[in-house]
Amino acid sequence: MKPVRKWICSLNRSLFVALAMTLAALATPAMAAIDKQFSLSVKAFPTYVVPPSTTAVPATTVGAQVQAPVMVVATFTNLAPPSTASSNIGSLSLSMTVQGMSIVNGVIGTTNYSPTGTSGNVVVTSPTSITVTNISPVKGGKSFQLTLYVSSCGDTTWTGTANTGSQLNGDSFTLKTAPTDPALATLVSCGTADCVNFTQFSVVDTTINSVSAYLTGFQAPYNKDGFCGPSTYFVSNMVTNNRQIHFRWPVAGTGAQPTAVFAYDITLPSAVTPKVAWLNLNGSPATNSNGTDIPVYIDPPQCTSAALPAPYGALASSISKTANQIKITTTLPSPATAIATPTVPPSFDIVVGTERMTVTSIQGSGTQWRVTRGVGGTAAQSHPTGAFVMSTPLPIFTVAPTATLADGTAVPPTSSPYSAGEQAQVCQSGPTEPNGDGTYTTPLRDIGDAYVKGVF
Repeated sequence: MKPVRKWICSLNRSLFVALAMTLAALATPAMAAIDKQFSLSVKAFPTYVVPPSTTAVPATTVGAQVQAPVMVVATFTNLAPPSTASSNIGSLSLSMTVQGMSIVNGVIGTTNYSPTGTSGNVVVTSPTSITVTNISPVKGGKSFQLTLYVSSCGDTTWTGTANTGSQLNGDSFTLKTAPTDPALATLVSCGTADCVNFTQFSVVDTTINSVSAYLTGFQAPYNKDGFCGPSTYFVSNMVTNNRQIHFRWPVAGTGAQPTAVFAYDITLPSAVTPKVAWLNLNGSPATNSNGTDIPVYIDPPQCTSAALPAPYGALASSISKTANQIKITTTLPSPATAIATPTVPPSFDIVVGTERMTVTSIQGSGTQWRVTRGVGGTAAQSHPTGAFVMSTPLPIFTVAPTATLADGTAVPPTSSPYSAGEQAQVCQSGPTEPNGDGTYTTPLRDIGDAYVKGVF
């Protein structure tokens, strides 16, 4: 009997273990911790007008300018299952990961632009962040909206947090929205420039004070290659981030104007001329809106002329990339009223397409020019009949300029993206002048999506 009794006990133990494992498996979904996640979407609602009109127009209207401040709505959605109170959102925060504007807080004129939420206590903790506490619990599957205003146009991206507690405490929720998701980007164009009439635009920042900046300018009637098309433009005010400002326009994709020319004045509360940058530390163009730029700053080189690019003529016949003589025609469209056709000095540089050349002599009736190809670091290319032969105000570095990062860290010459013999993409067209109110204005010519850094 003992072997039988032993076998029965062993069988009972096996059945007990199997039953326990089965019950554990069945109980796991119900007993597992609730997966606390949320999504975030931030959308801007800019309004555009064509001054002096106050009638709203589409952003793509030529001459349109954004009206600041700009309304932004951030939507937090609780992705947890709507089961228990332990999955409710009780407090949250919103902050910029890439600063390109500032959060407005308070009354401007007669309008209160302080941020508001669906419920709770909304507090602006810095120019780039907001917290919301004591909110009515946001259950699983429900959303919370935070309405705020930003100071200007520009490029900004966001992130957020959410907690079960009412004071940014308790369990934390995981942000499900990826940092690269367009839902977290607020890219507000400042308007669409009018290169036909080169109408002046102004970029207004409603939080301007003694440490901020503003910009006025226009798109030139000729791109550096002689053509022109209205271009949107973005001005990101990052003055609280090492006193930087980024002026950019689309250089790729639909509506891109990679060869556009802009003339603008930067106004700062400092008599010291600001520094400029158009390349990153790795030598790539500093044109991004995603916060990955590491611009390298230099003192702005002086323009060779205050005149904007304008045509000397057009190629009378196509040229190969090895030709050292070009023939031009003087039958040209009339330049815009304020842009006089440039005079022809004894030796001068020209731009055809994106290639820079040096004219070393003029022969015959004045239409045959001997040239040195691929000047200023540009590549010699073939060019078709009718290509514009343009002037340029951009200088060429005779020596490598002293360079620093935005925080003042020196960039060794061996690491600098700026070299002797290279063409500048931004230049200063006049002196820094006082305005009589404690601010100073510096005129710049931008043919390369510039960063500007105030020194104050």
